Parts: sequence; C-alpha cells; structure tokens
Amino acid sequence: MNSTFSSLMNWLGNNTVAIQAFSSIAICQLTLGLVFVTGWYVYLTCRIARAMEKQTVASFQPMVRLVFGNSARVVVNNGGGSKQHSICGSVTVGNNGSFPLKVVTIRIELRFPPGTFQNRHTAIDAENLVLLPTHRKEFHYAIVVPQEVTNAAYDRRAILQCSDLAGFSPHTFTISSTENRVNHHVGFVNPALPEASRASDAIA
Repeated sequence: MNSTFSSLMNWLGNNTVAIQAFSSIAICQLTLGLVFVTGWYVYLTCRIARAMEKQTVASFQPMVRLVFGNSARVVVNNGGGSKQHSICGSVTVGNNGSFPLKVVTIRIELRFPPGTFQNRHTAIDAENLVLLPTHRKEFHYAIVVPQEVTNAAYDRRAILQCSDLAGFSPHTFTISSTENRVNHHVGFVNPALPEASRASDAIA
C-alpha cells in the first residue's frame, strides 16, 4: 500500500504542470458554462416579463366614470385690503371596470370663450390612489383667477391619467362640463392637444 501511495505521489509530482493546465481548462469551461446558463436565465426571465406585460395590457380595459360636482366662485380676504378670487369645485372618479385602477393624476382646466380670458388649470396629484371595482373618489380643486374672470362664462374640463396596478397599461380619460360623455384614450396623452386630434370612444 505504501508503494502504491508513493507511486501516486511520484506521478503527481512528475505531472504537476499537466495537472495545473488541465485544472485551468476545466475551470474556464465551468465558468463559460455558468455564464451561458446565467445568460439563458436572464433571456427567459425577460421573455416571461414581456409576455406578462403584453397580457396585462391586453386584458386591462378600464371603464371610468367622471362626474363634475357643483362649482363656486370664492373670495378670500388676505388682509391689508387684498383679496384672492378662486373658482372651486370637485370631480368624482368612479371605477366601473372589473380590475383595480391606479389613479396617477387629474388635471382640471377652466376654458373661457376665445378672445376673452386666458385659460386656467391646476393638477391634482392622486398619489397613485388605487380604486377598487365599483369604488369612487371625490377630488376637490381651487383655481386662482383674476377678479374680472369670476363673473365670466367658462367650460370645465377634467383629464384623468390612470393605469393598471403595475403601470404597464396607461390610459387617459377626459370629460367636459359641456359634454355628457367620457372620452377614452389609450396611453398618457398630452392635454394640450386639441380634442379633435385624438381617437376616442364614449364610455357609459
């Protein structure tokens, strides 16, 4: 047995260089294999994530109800004879769909007849409020206006930006106080675009 062990040690001593070379090759092959497996795992994970995203976008078809509340002209005395004039009101957002809805932001616009006064607007940060199906939420706004505007005629317009819970499928809903319908736009549209330039469909 001692002779066998001694022979083995002699063989290892005589072939140290070859053994080290073989070990280096084996380590390189194992490293390359690990890199390949990791890359394949990342590729499959990305494919699964894209498939889930497409499935979410295809299945998420929100139905939103927007309703304006009453509006009022408010005058606040700031002291020293100065007064602040505002137009206040509310808009209610309802989730009439089958899936939870994440409310991102609501923009309220006051539109005056052309050639009279400059349009005014304000943005309400909904802080990613989640509305469950059949639930609704009332949002209040106050828009500061010049004194001469308080008695002028105007049209109110609400622009709601929302999405699914993961944020994969963005949608925009708009309503005007002069229209009795809610317009639906896929994606987060630019509120500055004219209404006629957007494809829309009525939501009951």
